[in-house]
Amino acid sequence: MLVYTHIVIFATNKRQGAVGKKELLHELSSGGLELVAKRFRALGEPSRLKLMLELADGEKNVGSLVAACKLTQANASRHLQTLTTVGLLTRRKDGSTVLYKVSEPSIFEFCTAMCGGLRKHLEGQARAMA
Repeated sequence: MLVYTHIVIFATNKRQGAVGKKELLHELSSGGLELVAKRFRALGEPSRLKLMLELADGEKNVGSLVAACKLTQANASRHLQTLTTVGLLTRRKDGSTVLYKVSEPSIFEFCTAMCGGLRKHLEGQARAMA
């Protein structure tokens, strides 16, 4: 719990401009860094990214996620469990229906930055080859 508390405190301070990017990572314990790495690993699977993007506009049930992402029920459930375990998603039951939603919408800011960085990298490669 202490590691999680450190992450929350430093992430909150960063949003308020009190902690720089380097300070945020340097202040995390090795346990805190491991938690961050687990989240990166969870996002390192294309099907999980599809699920996250599908949930960007709000809570959805498993059936709609399966259809939208073209996954099997078992595969989707496994990926949703992984994303929930690392804290990127929350789940709730409504009768017999299981609903998932993104627990930290700020994750999409990270995804936008990564996509922008990738675009610049690919454009640079294309210019180099031209």
